[in-house]
Amino acid sequence: MCVIISEEKLKTILENMTAEEIAKLAWENWVPQMKSGIVIVELEKGEIMGISLGQNESLSPDFRYVEIYEYKQNSDNPDIDELLDDDEFEKLVKWKEDRDWTQNEWEALEKFCIEKKIDLNERILTTIAYWIDEYNPGLMAKDKDDWIKEILNQYHEYLHPFGDCRAKTKYDEIADLYESQKKRIMKHVHKSNAFGQTETQITVFRDEIRLADHLTPSLTTYSDDNEALFAFDVTHNPFLSYDELDDLFYSNLVQYQHVEEIEQQEKADRPYNIAESLIHEAQIFIKSAQGEIKEDGSASEGILSELETVKELLENIKGELDPLSETASKVRGTITIINEFF
Repeated sequence: MCVIISEEKLKTILENMTAEEIAKLAWENWVPQMKSGIVIVELEKGEIMGISLGQNESLSPDFRYVEIYEYKQNSDNPDIDELLDDDEFEKLVKWKEDRDWTQNEWEALEKFCIEKKIDLNERILTTIAYWIDEYNPGLMAKDKDDWIKEILNQYHEYLHPFGDCRAKTKYDEIADLYESQKKRIMKHVHKSNAFGQTETQITVFRDEIRLADHLTPSLTTYSDDNEALFAFDVTHNPFLSYDELDDLFYSNLVQYQHVEEIEQQEKADRPYNIAESLIHEAQIFIKSAQGEIKEDGSASEGILSELETVKELLENIKGELDPLSETASKVRGTITIINEFF
C-alpha cells in the first residue's frame, strides 16, 4: 500500500502557495505548441514541482500527485501590451519604425527589452501570476477555500475506498522530519561537552526542529513556544550513537502521541459526560415535580423553571452527540418526559 502525505500537510502547502510560485513553475515547464507547463504537488514527499507534458503524454500511475495549475501547450505568450506600460509600448513602436522591423513581433520585444534593460522574464511571470490571481477559479483570495476543496477532492481519490493509498498521520510526518534532520542533530551534539556542563535542547515543531545550546540545567524558550510539540535535552557527547539518539526522540514522540490521544478522547467524551450529568439532574427534578403535583395537575413554578433550564441544556448538547448512541436516546427520552409537565 502506498503512503501519501496527510490532508493537514497538503492543506498547509496549498494555503502557503503563491501565484508567483505557481507562475514560475508553469512558465519554466511550458514549451509553446509542444508541452503544457503543469504545477503539481507530489504526494509522497509533499514537494511542489513543475512538469512538462505533451498532449499524448501521461505520468506513471504509481506517481501520486494533485494538479494545481496548467499553462496549456497551445496557450500564447502574454500580449505585448500586457508586459509594457503605455510609455514603453510607444517606445517599442517607434523602435520598430526606426528599424523598419518586419520580423517576428516577439523577437522585436526581446531585443527591445535587452536594449532598454527591461527584465522581460520578470514581466512575463508577473503577468501570469496576475492571470492566476484574477482569472483562474479558486486562486483569488475570496475563492481560495473552494480551490483548496477542489484540490482535496483529487487527493481523496487516492484514499480508501477510491484508491489504494494510506495517508500519513501527523506522527508519521514528525518522524519523517526527524529522520531528515538526524545527521544535523548528531553533528551538533557530538561537540565537546564542556566538562559535562552544556547540553542541546531539541525542540520539535510541526515543520522544523530547532537546536539550542544551554548550560545544564536550563531551558531555551521561543516566542512561538505554544506551537512547539515537545522538547528534550541531549548532553553533548562525542560518543553518542544513532540508536541512543533514536531512543530519545521516539520515546518522546510516543509520549507526545499518548498525551494527545488521551486529550482527544477526553474531548470526545466531554459532551457525553455532560449529557449524562444533565440527565441525572433532570431525573432529580422530575421526581421532585412528580411529588409536588397540584390539584390542577401542574408542578410548582420553581421546579418547572429548573426543568425548563435543564431541558434547554439538553437540547444544546444533543447536537454534539451521535444520534444513534445510547446517551442521545436517553437525552431524547428525558426531553419528552420534561415536556409532559408543560
